[in-house]
Amino acid sequence: MHMATGVRTKHYNCFNVVMCKSVQKIKIHYTQQSFFSKKVSVEINGAYFAFCNLNTGVYEGKIEKLVRNDGFDSVEDFFDWFNKDFEGKIIHWTYLRY
Repeated sequence: MHMATGVRTKHYNCFNVVMCKSVQKIKIHYTQQSFFSKKVSVEINGAYFAFCNLNTGVYEGKIEKLVRNDGFDSVEDFFDWFNKDFEGKIIHWTYLRY
C-alpha cells in the first residue's frame, strides 16, 4: 500500500509504503433520487452503515468518519465523487474496521 497526500490532484506525494491489514466490501446505493430528494444508503460487509439525505444534510450512522478517513473534506464531497451506485472495497493498512 502506498500512503500518499494530494490523492486525485496534481500534488500527489507518496510518503510511505505498508502492507494491507484487511479489506472490507462497501456498497453505496441511491435509494431515491429526484430533483427534491436524493437519498443514499451505505453498507459495509453487507451490513447497514449509514443513511444520508443529501438534500437536507441529515446523516445517520458514522458516515463522517468514513468520509474523513477516505480523504474527503465533507460528506458532500464524498457523494459528489461517489455520485451513483457503487460496489467496491475499503483497503485497510491499520487495524481500524467499520
